Amino acid sequence: MKLIMQPVTDEERPHVEALARLVLGGFKQVQKPGAEGLHYERRRGAVIDMVSVERMEGALAARWLISDYFDGDSTAEPLWHKVGTVAEVVRALLALPPDGAPGAPTLPVPRSSDLLIPPGGLLLPHGS
Repeated sequence: MKLIMQPVTDEERPHVEALARLVLGGFKQVQKPGAEGLHYERRRGAVIDMVSVERMEGALAARWLISDYFDGDSTAEPLWHKVGTVAEVVRALLALPPDGAPGAPTLPVPRSSDLLIPPGGLLLPHGS
């Protein structure tokens, strides 16, 4: 497979730079069966932080208890989540305190109606 990189536009730059910060922050790109877009995960302690990118303006970041993320329970709720542009969700996720630190999310929060969890535990913006 040959990867051809196109020059980054001014509009794309903050989003591409945000993805680079994810990788520098320990996130790994993962393949999700049947899912489109880019997906990144980072496990730390009892939580997993994840980012799902469908397009520059359509991304989601979330923090999950590892047990809830992988059990496939469509009623499970994340400890934290944000939908927005790639740059917005990455900035917000990287600003969260580490698991167990003061101010880190500890209780599940209700998911907004525009989020769903397909089989396999990946949280996506509804309608993606």
